[in-house]
Amino acid sequence: MILALAIAGSFQCSEITPNVCFQQAEALRLQGKEEDRPSEAVRVLLQKGCTWRHGMSCWKLGEIFLDGQGVDPDHRRAARYYARGCRLFEPKACREAGKLWNWGSAFFKSKTYGKHYLRLACDLQDEEACITLNIETPR
Repeated sequence: MILALAIAGSFQCSEITPNVCFQQAEALRLQGKEEDRPSEAVRVLLQKGCTWRHGMSCWKLGEIFLDGQGVDPDHRRAARYYARGCRLFEPKACREAGKLWNWGSAFFKSKTYGKHYLRLACDLQDEEACITLNIETPR
């Protein structure tokens, strides 16, 4: 983590280095003790990272909007960020999208979409998604 903070401090959050946006957001979040309620600055950095195709940034934004961390909970917005993160090959985003579609609010009840996203996460080596898939669809 210290190495990540040092790297984040020496590079700028930009389209060329979107992973730095995520690192800076995490450093800011941890520095400010904002684990439960990330600040607007954290969300702005994550939004930039997600816009510039960094899957973990999209996943983290999905988490923020799903749980209502510093914002009103918005499951549709969370689903959009998870789907984008999944398209960027972030296994956590695929897994969370699958869980949302499988067990989320009434809008999201679709086992077909849920299994699709969980299968993508499993294909990306997400162990939790593979376990969930095996429980949902025994062989």
